[in-house]
Amino acid sequence: KEIPDNRKSWLKCLTRSGTVPELESIVENTPALDKHNKPYADNMMDIFTSANRELVSKQIKEEPEMCNAVNELFADEIAEMKVIIADKDALITKLQSDRDSQLASKDAIIAKLRAELDKYTGKGQH
Repeated sequence: KEIPDNRKSWLKCLTRSGTVPELESIVENTPALDKHNKPYADNMMDIFTSANRELVSKQIKEEPEMCNAVNELFADEIAEMKVIIADKDALITKLQSDRDSQLASKDAIIAKLRAELDKYTGKGQH
């Protein structure tokens, strides 16, 4: 009773019984927060979306503007994930290239050994 209504919506975010108005309130109010409080709101949004996946998923599908707002909320995280994905992709490409080089080298050694074996067994002669 002692908590102001505008703060209750943030506390309600910590439950699995989130509602569309609470989700809309978070999405609408988070961008207006100052830099000090925004990370807390982002964490609350993470908790809300995790606890209320079905509701959030349904709202995003039904309301395209909600999707844009959620993307805006998570813009920093999305940018960070893109960097991580690009780094992982570059590492995978390098590892694949290294593997391909090693395989080519081993194939060359095998071909050379086969040629020597054929020379000694007479298979290479006609």
